[in-house]
Amino acid sequence: MKKLALIAAALASATALLPVAASAAVLTGSTVTLTPVFANGDIRPDQTATVGAGVEFPVIPNYGGVVIDVGADYVDFAIRPTTSFNSGAFNGFLFSFSGLTLSSPTLISGPSPVSFFVNSDNQLAVNFAGQSSAGATTRIGITAEPTLAAVPEPATWSLMLLGFGMVGAGLRTRRRSVTFANA
Repeated sequence: MKKLALIAAALASATALLPVAASAAVLTGSTVTLTPVFANGDIRPDQTATVGAGVEFPVIPNYGGVVIDVGADYVDFAIRPTTSFNSGAFNGFLFSFSGLTLSSPTLISGPSPVSFFVNSDNQLAVNFAGQSSAGATTRIGITAEPTLAAVPEPATWSLMLLGFGMVGAGLRTRRRSVTFANA
């Protein structure tokens, strides 16, 4: 019994110390938040959707000419024939994905926006300022990886090891039977 408990504690410790493999994750299943930003700096209310089958943002208030679909590793912008974007510093969209770190956006197909990049807030920024891409679909590929939790502090490790020691010490003590004298 003691050996089994010690083996279980050793396995739990070893598992906790193993590095987590960082593999490329897909966007499917994550929560995406879309923030439309107008050329005059006006920011519209955020919209939120879960990435999956179907179009995530079929109607965007005051951006009626754009339908946005987020796929496993891309963002599609279907721009209706009567749509054009006003000139300005930024006139486009910001995308945030929960629990993911974004990197490496690339143009896959369609007319290129003025710019697209991952900003300092870990958002995909897509700028269409001054463009008339009417009737076109632009697809931007995006790479995402899961956001990893921080490594525990040394004090946390010491408390965890102290807890394992106390469990081990508790398992080592013998159970003593107590008898009461009747008076």
